Amino acid sequence: MKRIIYMSLIAFLTLSTTANAQRQGKLDKAEMQAKIFQKKMAYFKENLMLNKIESSKFEPAYEQYAQERMNLKKAYKTDIIDKVKNGGAADLTEPEKKQIIGKKLELDQKLCELNRNFTLQLTRIIPSEKVIRCFK
Repeated sequence: MKRIIYMSLIAFLTLSTTANAQRQGKLDKAEMQAKIFQKKMAYFKENLMLNKIESSKFEPAYEQYAQERMNLKKAYKTDIIDKVKNGGAADLTEPEKKQIIGKKLELDQKLCELNRNFTLQLTRIIPSEKVIRCFK
């Protein structure tokens, strides 16, 4: 009987440790994304030579742009890549193939529009010379 209790206790501790490690991994990902964002901001501030006013307007604009871009990439992955990942296009019906092509074109258009709008927004925030430096 004691042996069953000890084995149950060990199993419980192992499972709870694994679950905790998985939660910790998710926190690390969020922390890592925040650090990457801060490094990007430092890079832009230095290379674009943004003053405090420009920087205070640039950062939220870039953060929104980066979030929307990430959302589009996630949509691309879930709507296109994941559907053709395993079996490829051969397993899909012709209407499904056409739907995926249409979805890709739609996402490409949205990404192009996002980039266009962000560039136009930048021209209202920072001088054109600094906007052009962003292209690098």
